[in-house]
This record gives sequence, structure tokens and C-alpha cells, in this order.
Amino acid sequence: MVMATLRELKIGDHFYPASRAGKSTPIYEVIGNPEFNSGHGSSTRKCVNRETKEIVSKSCRLEVVKTKN
Repeated sequence: MVMATLRELKIGDHFYPASRAGKSTPIYEVIGNPEFNSGHGSSTRKCVNRETKEIVSKSCRLEVVKTKN
């Protein structure tokens, strides 16, 4: 299990939130570079839910578990 923050991942990496380890959780894929989000107050990255294909913004400070691609 490789723990990191979302900021450290590269485009194309797959992950799930570390807080969901051991629980049922969707796998996300990083599809964008970090961008400052004034509404959030810090940087976010665009990610896609691999199950539903929904694009979401996730905080770069989020602790994640990187999975094998």
C-alpha cells in the first residue's frame, strides 16, 4: 500500500482516499494538474471516478492510496 497526497501523483495514476482503506470505495484516476480553486481555498485536481466516469475535483491535500494501474 503506497500512501501519498494527491498532489504527489502523476496524471494517469489511480488512487482511492486513504480514509476509505479497507472499505468499499471507488477508484479514481488523476486527469488534471493542480489548479488553485478559490472556492476551496487551496489547490484541487480533476479526477475521474473509474466506475461512473464522473469527473470530480479533489483536494491536493487529500491523503490517498495509490493503486496499480
